[in-house]
Amino acid sequence: MGGRTPLFVLLTFSLVVLRIELEISYGCRETERKALIVFKRGLHDPSNRLSSWVGEDCCAWEGVGCSIFSGRVIKLDLRNRRCKRALRGDITPSLRSLQQLNHLDLSGNCFVGVVPDQLGNLSNLQHLHLSYNNYRDEIELISCHSRIFPCSLSHVNFTSLTTLDLRYNDINSIIPDWGFNITSLEIFYLGWNDLYGIFPYSITKFTSLRALDLSGSVGSFLNWPGNIKNLKSLYLSFNSIYGSVPTSIGDLSLLQHLFLDSNYLNRTISKGIGQLKSLVSLDLYHNSLSFNKLFTLDLGHNNFIRNIPTWIGESLLYLKTLGLRSNAFTGNIPQLSSLPSFRILDLSNNNLSGTIPQGFGNFSALKRAPMYHFLDLSRNNLSGAIPSSLVALNFLNHLNLSYNNISGKIPIGNQLQTFINPSIYAGNPNLSGPLSPKNYITK
Repeated sequence: MGGRTPLFVLLTFSLVVLRIELEISYGCRETERKALIVFKRGLHDPSNRLSSWVGEDCCAWEGVGCSIFSGRVIKLDLRNRRCKRALRGDITPSLRSLQQLNHLDLSGNCFVGVVPDQLGNLSNLQHLHLSYNNYRDEIELISCHSRIFPCSLSHVNFTSLTTLDLRYNDINSIIPDWGFNITSLEIFYLGWNDLYGIFPYSITKFTSLRALDLSGSVGSFLNWPGNIKNLKSLYLSFNSIYGSVPTSIGDLSLLQHLFLDSNYLNRTISKGIGQLKSLVSLDLYHNSLSFNKLFTLDLGHNNFIRNIPTWIGESLLYLKTLGLRSNAFTGNIPQLSSLPSFRILDLSNNNLSGTIPQGFGNFSALKRAPMYHFLDLSRNNLSGAIPSSLVALNFLNHLNLSYNNISGKIPIGNQLQTFINPSIYAGNPNLSGPLSPKNYITK
């Protein structure tokens, strides 16, 4: 018995290989080939893109992908990026015969007519892309008013669907309930349509959702975003969102990209945004946010990069405290001397370069009133001499210029004479004067 075991294993393996070879050579199923032919007949193909759709083996046709094991059609990718190559016509119900289909991409074409309910029976479908199907104004892929896309798909069975892309389709309808019952979704793009109505609260069931695009589609802020815990990207640009961002957005601990540009946000920046510890991109461009009376701006201990925005010194005329410490800002220090109320400036621990602006000696608030005044530029890459204008800061209480590349003689006079702690200038070996690093040894 034991001697026959290797032979038995070899025969079994050979039969499996033979079966695979037979299935591969068999090509696609006849029922699926006929379904694709029916689909093709309903299309106008001006550039003859589907010229390869002839013969018995549909697995060799352009845009068709089959399983190497079963020969079943698992992918239909007819996306188009050039208008002249766009397919036109109907999406026929025959596609329901592709029961093993897991990827369907018809984006960038000009399909008209009804998107059949039967597509909802493709239970193995994981990726559905129907975006960019409105090259001409009169073509609308999805419109409940025109009965082009059903408002309710009563037989939806998208139990495996992870990606649904319906962007740029001129959808002119109430927000369909059926889309929010697909709880397996990870990517849901519904932006740049003409939706109206209230978003179903069932969207909170999307526990696996990672990216949601509702740009150009909603008219008021949504109160539910904090419930979608796995969300990493949220796009709400170009809407008519009024008021402030709900604090519940701070519950999205994994959120990395938040786009709220071109809305009507007109109150204070939500505390919830400050709680987004994973945030990488935040776009608030072109809103009605007003910082005219902002006294304190503290963005310390983040990962901000590039130059310090110039609008800080140009627009925040009432600013008293600016904290940008422990980021990754680069470039020169912008013009800030026009801020008449400035008292605390902390730019420490960044990658700033260039010289200390001469205008720092013009901070009028630091020349008067015995209040606490603070200037910390330590741990950057600043170079050049310490501006003599700093001598004019009569009420400066704290100064730290350590660990830069500053050179030259340390100015003496007025308030600067009271800063006798040599650590203020540590890490600048090219400084000279009584308190220069050359004249003491750090312990």
